[in-house]
Amino acid sequence: MSSGALNRDTLDLLRSMDAVAVTHHNEIECYLVAPERNQDLIERAEQADDRDNQFASTITLLLAAARSGFSVPADLLERVMPGVDLNQP
Repeated sequence: MSSGALNRDTLDLLRSMDAVAVTHHNEIECYLVAPERNQDLIERAEQADDRDNQFASTITLLLAAARSGFSVPADLLERVMPGVDLNQP
């Protein structure tokens, strides 16, 4: 939709979609997102950042343990591979 077309139709469209692209001269300038959806996206992005940070620190510990010959605790492996049965041969 063009930036001049923000009207009732746009609001109706937002109710039925996650986001609406706002264009200017056929180039996307931004995305219009309903407030409740925006908050959900922010929370999901923050959770993904937390998982990435935890994953990076866990991998560092796993590599250090592997290099030094120490055994790796099961809880560290569970963080990297959640849902994998570590007791299977």
